[in-house]
Formats: sequence, C-alpha cells, structure tokens
Amino acid sequence: MLVKNEDVVDGQVLKVPVDIYDTSKYEDFINELCSNREYQKEAIRNVIRFFLSNKYKNTEELAEENYNQNSLLQSLYSSISDFKKKLEFKDKLSCTIDLATATGKSWVMYGAAQIMMCEGVIDRVLVLCPSVTIEQELRRKFKLFATDKNLKSTLPHGSMIPDVMEFGASKTIGRGNICIENIHAVYERTGSSIKDSLRGKGQKTLIINDEAHHFMEGNLTEEGEEAKYLKKWKEFLISSEFNFKYIVNSTGTPYIGNNYFRDVVYRYSLRKAIDEKRVKLIYYNKDTKDLTSKEKLTAVYAIHEENRKKYRLKPITIFVTQKIKRAEEVAEDIKRFLLTKGIKDVEEKVIVVTSSPAHKKNLETLKTVDDSKNKVEWITSVSMLTEGWDVKNVFQIVPHEERAFNSKLLISQVLGRGLRIPLDFEKRNEQPTLTVFNHDKWSSNIEGYYYSVTEEQRIKSSIDPKSKFNFDLLIMEEKVGKKLTTITPKKGPIEFEKKYVDLDIQPEEKEVLFVSIKDSGELIYKFKPENTFFTIEEAADIVYREVILEYDAEYKTQYSKKFNRNFIKELIANSLKRINASKITEENLQRIKIAFNVLYKRETHNPRLEKFFTNPKAKSTKEMKESFVSVQSLYNDKCIIYAQEALKTNGENKKTIAQFLEDGKRPVDSIIEINEDREYKTPLDIIILNGNSEIKFGKLLVRKENSKFIDAWIKSRDVGFYTFPYIYRPGTHSISREFNPDFFIKIGNDILVVEIKTEQDKSDANKAKARSAKKYFNELNKKQSKYKYYFYFLSDFYFNEFFEKIRSKKYKDYKSKYHLELEGK
Repeated sequence: MLVKNEDVVDGQVLKVPVDIYDTSKYEDFINELCSNREYQKEAIRNVIRFFLSNKYKNTEELAEENYNQNSLLQSLYSSISDFKKKLEFKDKLSCTIDLATATGKSWVMYGAAQIMMCEGVIDRVLVLCPSVTIEQELRRKFKLFATDKNLKSTLPHGSMIPDVMEFGASKTIGRGNICIENIHAVYERTGSSIKDSLRGKGQKTLIINDEAHHFMEGNLTEEGEEAKYLKKWKEFLISSEFNFKYIVNSTGTPYIGNNYFRDVVYRYSLRKAIDEKRVKLIYYNKDTKDLTSKEKLTAVYAIHEENRKKYRLKPITIFVTQKIKRAEEVAEDIKRFLLTKGIKDVEEKVIVVTSSPAHKKNLETLKTVDDSKNKVEWITSVSMLTEGWDVKNVFQIVPHEERAFNSKLLISQVLGRGLRIPLDFEKRNEQPTLTVFNHDKWSSNIEGYYYSVTEEQRIKSSIDPKSKFNFDLLIMEEKVGKKLTTITPKKGPIEFEKKYVDLDIQPEEKEVLFVSIKDSGELIYKFKPENTFFTIEEAADIVYREVILEYDAEYKTQYSKKFNRNFIKELIANSLKRINASKITEENLQRIKIAFNVLYKRETHNPRLEKFFTNPKAKSTKEMKESFVSVQSLYNDKCIIYAQEALKTNGENKKTIAQFLEDGKRPVDSIIEINEDREYKTPLDIIILNGNSEIKFGKLLVRKENSKFIDAWIKSRDVGFYTFPYIYRPGTHSISREFNPDFFIKIGNDILVVEIKTEQDKSDANKAKARSAKKYFNELNKKQSKYKYYFYFLSDFYFNEFFEKIRSKKYKDYKSKYHLELEGK
C-alpha cells in the first residue's frame, strides 16, 4: 500500500480525545470567530480539550497515550522513552498547532486564549514572536478580536474580555492583559517589565509562541545577536523562575531539522489549503535560461502588469535577497527600470523592508500596502524577515538568490508572503495565482523542496557520479557580438541584385514557463524583449535620411532619386517577409544600413552585429541535476525505469517504489524494473519518462538486443541540462525558446541525439526545432573532431527502424520520414 508523505506527517499528530471536554458552550464564539473555516475551529477545540480536561498533567502523558496506540510512532521511535525524551516541554501542558502559512493561525491563538481566560485557568497571556513585523500585525488582529461586539456577545455571561496591551513589555502585564512582543524587545528594551510581571505567576499565564520553529535547537542556524535572542527565548520558557504551565506553539513549519514536532495536536497542511482554495495556487518557473537579467526584469514587469489586468487591483511583487545590501541594490535596479517605462513616482512605488534602521519607516508603509491609496507595488526584502507580512495583493515573488530560497523552511516562509487571498476572491470562492520567478540555474535544486513543502510523494532521479556509464557531451553557446567587416565597393552602376537583405530572425516575443505546484499544469506568460522595434515606414525613413541623403550631401550625388523611400520600404518589406516578421529590430536596421555601404567610393570598415556559436566545451553527464516525478503522475502518463542495483544508495526511492508496487491499481506501464532480458547502461538511478512514446522508446533502449550495441545513454532533463535556442512563429509574433533534446546515446565517439514526438505533431515549433538542431549540430561537428553528433526526430512509428539501424551500424545516414517532413523535404 502506498503511504504518502502527507499521511506520514498526519500520522504523527497527537490525538486529543473528543469526549474529554465539552466545548459546546463556546461553539457560538468559535463559529463567530472562525466563520466557515472549519480547520480553525477544530484546532481551537483540540487545544482547549487538552488544556481544560484535567486528564493530562503534562504533554508527556498525552504523548505516551498516543505512542501506545500509534504504530507509526512506534516505527519512528525505538521506544516510548526515546519518543518522550525528544519532547521539547514534556513536563508542561504544551502543544503545537500546525496551520499552513496564510490560513489564519492568529484566529486560533486568540480563540484558545479567550476561552482559557473565560474558564479562569489563566488570567494573562504573553505572545512572543521573532520580529517587529509579526508583533505589529498580531497586535492589530488581536485588538480587532477583543473589540468586536458581535464576538463578545457570544461569550458566556461574565466572561473576562482581554485587554490587548498597547505598549507591550514597557508596562506591567496585569490580569486580563494580552501582551504581544517580539523576542528582541524582551531582552533589548530597558525597563521591560515582562519578567517582573510574570515572576511567580507562570501557573496562571498562557504563553503563545508564534513561528515557534525559530527557537528549536535543531533550527538555530542564525549567528551573532540573532542566535543569542533565539536561545534566550527557549531558556525563558523553561526557566524555573517563572514555572510556566501552559504553552501553545504556533507555526506552519513545525520541523526540527527534518523531524516533525512531537507535540502537534492539530494540523492543516499547505496541500489541503491549496486543494480547498484557502490560499493561492502556486506556479513556479522552470526555464528562463535564454533570458538576460534585463529581459528577466522585463518579464517580471510584464507578469506584474498582467496581474493588474487579471485581478483588477493593485498588484504587489516581492523580491527576496539574502543580504540587506543586495535588497537595496535590487530596489535601485527596479527603480531605474520603471523609469524607462515612463513611471515617475518610483520612490513611492518601490520600498526596501529589512531589519536595518534605515528601513524602519517602511514598516509603517507596509501596514497599508494593500490599500489602493498606498502606492507601493514593489518590495525588496531579506529572507530573514519573510514572516508576518499579512499582505493579500502579492501575486508574484522573485527569489533573487538561491540561498534565499534553498530550504523547506525558507520556501515555506517566502511562499507564505504571497499565499493570502484577497477578501473578494475568498467570498467568491475563487483561487488566484501566485507565480514564483526563481532563476533557472537553481530551479532543479529547489524542485524537491517544492514537492516537500506540499508533501507530494515523489521519486528522485539523480546521477551516480561513480557510474562507468557517465560520459562527456560537447555544448556550445549562441552569442551576439560585433565583427569588423571590410567592404570594397563595386565599380560601375550601383544595383541591388537581390530585392532583399538577409536579416537575423529576431523574436518579437519570449515566453516564461511556470509549472503548477498542485498538478504540474503549465502556465505561460509572454512578453516583448527589450528590443527597439521600428515599422517599415519608420525604418525606411531612417535609412533614407541617415544614409542616402547624407551620402548625396557629402558627395554631391543624386542617389535619393533612385533609392527613394518607396524603394527602401519595398526592400525592407521583402527582407522582413523572408523571416516572417512585421517590424524591424535595431540590429536588423543596422544590417539594412550596411547593405547601402556599396554606395561609398572608398574602402570602409564597419562593425557588424552577428550571431555566432562559442567554441565547444565539455559537459559531463555527472553535471546533470536531480529531477523529480510525483507518484500521483505515475497513475497518469508517466513511467520510471530502474535497476535494483541503482537503488542501493537511495533508501527513500526504494521505499516509495516498493509501496507503489504493492498497489494493484497502478498502470502496468508505470514502472519498469530491469531484469535478465534488459540491460541498464545509464548513470541515472531512476529514468523518468513522459508519455507513451517516451515509454516505448525507453523500453527499447534497455532491451539487450539493442543495448549491446550501445556504450551508454541518458534521458536528459526536461529543462536546464543540454539546451540550445530556437525561434518559431506560433501566431503574429516570433518567439524564442530553449530546445532540450530527450535522449543522448553514445556509440564509440558518435553521439546520437534523439527527440521523441508523436507522428501527428508536425507543428511549427517542431519544424523550428529541426532547423535549429540541424544548424547547431552541423556547427558543432565543424568546430571539433573528437565526437560526431547525429540528430534524430522520431515518432514511435520509427522506433524499431531506428534501432535496426543501430544494430546494423547504419544509423549515420538515417533520418525518419517524420524528420524529413519536419525539415520540409
């Protein structure tokens, strides 16, 4: 039976019996507070049942009861004593609520505190949090709750209504007070009265720790002052000076390292929140390799403006960096870019939010950032201040550096800033989208974290660096540079023998591909790259004025009569027609000008922009990053091939595959194990195949009758390993994209590059891929002699024919009929 990651985590939640405390007299209050959010209600009920039932003296007793009844806990911990010694506050009534970021932990914290006060078991509350941002937002929410007349009317007669302290720890915490403070202020602020207020009163005080994962020992990765405060936080909680009895930990990431908290009494996961439309649907980008930094900012801006149109409100985009200085630099880059777009009030639209005193005033601005009167649309921040922003208009997040986004904890925190749904959408049960625009160079590195955050059961494919089947590939980059061209004019009459000029194909649009974190669905955003485009009329006028008229004026000629505007317009129109373009770029306009250099009577030297391939560089298969496949997708159109030997180093893959194999309902072709009839000549521990055609081809690759003629092979990643550009025209605009061939097969010094498609797929995109691949591999073969590359477009109709050519060693001159049709032959 397949056990999902989410099931494993859910199985560790401590069950609090329903019948040990009657919550009925607070049901009106709970319903009024939480509205239709049932998960919040159940979280409150579980906390107060645990605290108020008198069944348990401490967390250790609840943990022991669960351990004895839970086989999963027994399998995770060798003994009851091993389990109990890992409890953080086992001698207190302490528990954790695990609610995904943006699902409303504040409601649960306040609800539990209010009921505890009503029951008289506590008479004061201290809420501790890791930052001033969180502190301010919690204080705002708690005040709204405490002053809500409708909410107060639902409480039993004579209930104590808490007073949310305005000045926090600077004054005494008395009966009926809720004090909300960030942990730094507790130790920094001279005259802080927290210790004096609570000394000797710990038994009647409820401590609520928001974002409690911060102070757990295994998570203390901060250095300097930050680490000092976090350590003191926990020391304060366990101090005998106060002897606190009741502790509630609140977090959306209850992990110590990779281990789940042991005292969680209620859990509402991000996966459930996405499925139930409580948060935005997350899309992350997978391929932006062909974008320059300027183009990436252009794409981010295009998505930002698309969000404005789509959601009809002011959108907010957040950039996340690791250092304060970098956050400031990125903010300046954004301002300069916005100025090029004609936006003048950039100082009001772009703010930096960090712990630096220089940015303190921006915290005030942040409080009203969702307000249409607040002009802020762009925020840069450091990753350590990602929690506590209760902003609902965030539709795009840009992690600027890998280190700002390279752990499950960081991803959860950063995503949390954009998960909240605007109220109008929530009322209509609509689910807007959050796009995460990370850099393609580390997309593969964080893909596993995405799966981990949403707890999608997954199988990882990775290279064994020690495998004898690793091999080198040669790869080139396409660049644009200036080349000095010497032009010697012809003698005699000037004529244009061709009625056109050869122009470079220039994409008028580019695309950015995003993938859904929920179901791998794709979302494509198009944008115009930062090229300067001219209409035919504009370009003709420029050439006429700057070339023809200037030449006539300097040399007293009358070429303007022969090469008039109409002549030039026709020349440009014919040239553009050949590359299926309607406008001319600045680069191609330069080519038109150069074409008229034949007018000059002297030898001229002109710098000319040209595209060229760099010299080949070796790229080992060892460099290929890991990739993932969700187990759920194996029930649809994906498949894995593996050898038992390859699983020895990956116990998690082995366990997941074993569980999947036990499922009698799984598709027959979803998993293929290498047996005596098959041979595994790839350095990958797991091969991930997409669709029926790739599955058929993969099966033939590992057949012994074929594999004995092959030295080694790999299934390349969908994006990011071996790529080269191609341009095609799906509509009115040409688009630049990256081509990632599917398979690389090594036979001696020959490298067979194979792209798999269905027979019916003869799209313009595939025709463009065929043209680009032909040009690319011809150039690669010219630039070196070590390896010979052969490229093949195959549909499943030609698979047997292709492998017969390999067996007979006649593959060098082979092209399938499908391939020839794509090349227009």
